[in-house]
Amino acid sequence: MLDLGLNGMGVNGTTLNNLGFGGGSLHVFSATIDPIVHLNPHGRVDVYAIGGGGLYHQYQDFTQPALATVTGFNPFFGFYSVTVGVNRVGMLLFRQQAGYRCRHGNRDRY
Repeated sequence: MLDLGLNGMGVNGTTLNNLGFGGGSLHVFSATIDPIVHLNPHGRVDVYAIGGGGLYHQYQDFTQPALATVTGFNPFFGFYSVTVGVNRVGMLLFRQQAGYRCRHGNRDRY
């Protein structure tokens, strides 16, 4: 079985304030191959084991509010400068790692 996952989580305000950032998030992508082994496939209770390996990628960013001056264009008035609010990235953390997982279970057939 091929299992792909993407999870995104925010970082709470108290933690962000303690670190000195205005915003932040954490994303985890996983791709694993998990073969299933049935120990009693034709019996009334099927016990099985799942185990495999894969790749896990973690991306974490912290942002800070900032102002930026950009050039805009209006067909009637031409080019002009305007100041807009942006999120400036203060810190990026990447982590990539191989891993494995194992599970087991049973299925009743009635």
